[in-house]
Amino acid sequence: MERGPDGWRSTGTPYVFDEEKWVAIRAARAVEADLMRSYAGGRGCLMEFLQRALDDPDPGPCGRCSVCTQELPAQGFDINTQSVSAAQVYLRGADIVIESRKLWPKGVADGRSGRITGAGPGRALTFADSPEWREVVRAMSGPDLPLDAEVFDGVVSVLGRWRGQWAERPVAVVPMPSHHHPRMIMDLATRIAEIGKLAIIDALEVTGPSPPDTAASLLKVETLVTGLQLRPGVVLPTDGPVLLVDDTYRSGWTMTIAAALLREAGVSSVMPLVVHQLP
Repeated sequence: MERGPDGWRSTGTPYVFDEEKWVAIRAARAVEADLMRSYAGGRGCLMEFLQRALDDPDPGPCGRCSVCTQELPAQGFDINTQSVSAAQVYLRGADIVIESRKLWPKGVADGRSGRITGAGPGRALTFADSPEWREVVRAMSGPDLPLDAEVFDGVVSVLGRWRGQWAERPVAVVPMPSHHHPRMIMDLATRIAEIGKLAIIDALEVTGPSPPDTAASLLKVETLVTGLQLRPGVVLPTDGPVLLVDDTYRSGWTMTIAAALLREAGVSSVMPLVVHQLP
């Protein structure tokens, strides 16, 4: 394949799997894994092991490591809990910015093309498996239940920090429809609306299956365009932004298409807010 001004095209050259190359790579990784197991198992001076691994010209036992002295250091169970709490507070104060999709993939069946009029930059409470919010990872992989108070307070803190950058205050909250956590998302959106004294509008509905996570962008978009739509007769605000609330965010296409539908219906701008951004 090669890329030209009109996209990717075939060169006509058939692909040949380089078996020798990948066998060599697998063998090298197996050797590295064996070396790490030897180091972890204390099969020789730890310093000498590192010297040999780094091609030191004069490796030799150090006489000071736990293997050489046959003495293990005291375990570090005496952790300063105040330091741990301070680190957690600091990490939880970091903002995770969601960058929206900018261009439609080529070839969308309903004719969407070019630049996307959809969501602006958004916010997430946490990214991937960040240790400061292990509660979020458990909640996203668990049953469809409302978020606990600590996680919800974290979402409110995200909104509080984000508020200083708003051009306009949102006038409504729109929950995303979901196959996995509809109760969680609706509860989160409702609580945010109550705290902010905002309208909550259940504007979107989804039919049919979700696209596979591994699907290409075009397949995801065409599946979502077919299955995601505005509820018949829904009335949306035209006098300010809306917060579009979801549980997770990965490729961004679900949020993008939902935001595009809201914008096409007259919403001035869409602000995505999610609990967990996935890698």
